[in-house]
Amino acid sequence: MTISNNQLGKSLRETIRRKNILSRVAIALILSILYIGVSAQSDEAVLFSVNETPVSVSEFSYIYEKNNRDNASYTKESLEEYLDLYINFKLKVERARELGLHESDSYKAELEGYRKQLADSYVIDREVIDKMVDKIYERKKQDVEVQHVLVSIKRKASDQDETAAYDRIQAVASELQSGKSFEEVVKLYSDDKNSKDNGGNIGYITAALPDGYVELEDAAYDNEVGEISEIIRTDLGYHIIKVANKRPARGRMEAQHLLVRKKKNGRVVPNAKAAIDTMYAVIKANPLKFDGMAKTLSQDKKTAKDNGYLGFFGISEYEKSFEDAAFALANDGDISEPVETSVGYHIIKRKSKKKPETKDQIKSMVKSKLNIGERFDLQKKEVVESILTEAGYRLDEKALQTFKDSLNHTLFEYNWKPVTYPDQSLMTIGSDKYSINDFAHYSKISTKTRLRPRDKNIDKLVETLYENFKQDKAIEHVEGMLEEKYVDFKNLLREYQEGILLFEITKNEVWDKATQDTTGLKNYFNANREKYIWEPRADITSYSIRATKEDLIDQITTDAQTMSPAELTTKYNIGGKELILYTEQKVERSNELARGLSFTEGTVSTPQINKGLQVTTFNKIEATYPAAKKTIKESRGYVISDYQDQLEKQWIESLRERYDIDINKKVLKKLIAK
Repeated sequence: MTISNNQLGKSLRETIRRKNILSRVAIALILSILYIGVSAQSDEAVLFSVNETPVSVSEFSYIYEKNNRDNASYTKESLEEYLDLYINFKLKVERARELGLHESDSYKAELEGYRKQLADSYVIDREVIDKMVDKIYERKKQDVEVQHVLVSIKRKASDQDETAAYDRIQAVASELQSGKSFEEVVKLYSDDKNSKDNGGNIGYITAALPDGYVELEDAAYDNEVGEISEIIRTDLGYHIIKVANKRPARGRMEAQHLLVRKKKNGRVVPNAKAAIDTMYAVIKANPLKFDGMAKTLSQDKKTAKDNGYLGFFGISEYEKSFEDAAFALANDGDISEPVETSVGYHIIKRKSKKKPETKDQIKSMVKSKLNIGERFDLQKKEVVESILTEAGYRLDEKALQTFKDSLNHTLFEYNWKPVTYPDQSLMTIGSDKYSINDFAHYSKISTKTRLRPRDKNIDKLVETLYENFKQDKAIEHVEGMLEEKYVDFKNLLREYQEGILLFEITKNEVWDKATQDTTGLKNYFNANREKYIWEPRADITSYSIRATKEDLIDQITTDAQTMSPAELTTKYNIGGKELILYTEQKVERSNELARGLSFTEGTVSTPQINKGLQVTTFNKIEATYPAAKKTIKESRGYVISDYQDQLEKQWIESLRERYDIDINKKVLKKLIAK
């Protein structure tokens, strides 16, 4: 099927459409962050305290919901059970702090490493990605009709060509400011020939446009109907746009069509309209005939074989008349009246309509071009500007110029080394101060950025390096305040802080004691010997025969009943051929090898023949042993585990005696689900 969009500036529309297809797979967060919501009850209400250290409702609810997931029912029983466990946890953490474990260098280093890892992605996830998603989600609710004036220039043009193009678009802006109509300016100056004669109208667009056109999207959605934008840059060049209209988003739909062409071999078909009207009358009387008629009568040969199936499509992919008729169909299965396009006459059948994307779906789509996408870069720049404004950013222009004046073309070389500058302040973000030497070091390690430019323009490179430096330091500034800004970050960090302490204190008080206290371990074993018993056991030989012939298998299994493994292999493994292989094990009655066997000496299992592998297996009980007590060596792993459990119970009891525990029963009662 070939339906052109007369209104659309083809060079712009086709480029956007193709890029959008590629970018739908787009944009994986390098490190995802788990977010768990907290209870709506007052965040600072204290549920309980251990040794006067309070635990708020929000903290308890966070950890309760996280660990119980879908079973976080807030019933009286589940809350009381989990409260008891959490109190035990807090008792151990309190003891660790009392012993000063949180003051150790190893603890501080481990915690700082975790915080850095978590914070590195946290600002990006919360401040950039979430805002990108929110913006796209809201924009997807509308389609925007756009007119534009285009001054063509490639994205990677020479400075001279770039300047010339920008001068031209500035002249266009001046003409508009002087009072000339947008349509008149388009006709005089626009390089988009496809839209020049219709006021620069390129039809409707919808978010999210692909890289290279995000500024166009921003201008379309940020301006009101009738407003004219500032100068914007896309991969096609410089634009000034006018918002012609906005409407609720049409989204994407799935459809079939039946086509009767207007022309055949370049000549007008005189009865085309009559033919489509006749077909429509038949389909209207019996809609079930649509598929068969589309298959046999449609003149769109590409889709006829599939009953006219077009697949899914969105706005501005087909001519306006076709699109309007298709999206006017209200229900799946609805069929349109004949619709005329430049190609011919169509009858359209709606198959389905896609539901609007959720924020989660948009976020998963947005995650792959994270650090290279134009949308990400623009959003990050916006976030950084907000951070800098809030923090009170200051730049010493003279200090930056001092840095520039010290440079020469060695800046573009891998081994460039900056000179040592006076300890002069360059930039301040809040209370964070950065010197010229800090920026010089940053520039030194930014090797890829320094080696990339082809034009070897020192001022432009320094501007790029400084912009990156400023962005990185702004993000670091926010990272230092994450606990204050985000409750979930504070919760995650607290979990890790206390988790490290719990590990260390439990290792000292339980795990190491259980393995190193040989006297205590022996005493525990002697006092609980009845727990460590062997079931009735047997020596079992497992045979594997490289054959499946039943008469040979019968002969071997019969001999196995009276022969030892050595005797059996001596008899059958002759001429250098290993017909029989075997292994020997002592196992308890419940072991898989003994299953199905009478626990009697000499018993042989039924042979299992595998024709595919040409192997037969069976087991034989060589000897049996009654139930018996295990030695401490034989049961050491179980004894250590049980001894650890006892030590932990005793430890918890001592901690409950050592520290005061105060539970706010009124607050607990309010948490219980009604």
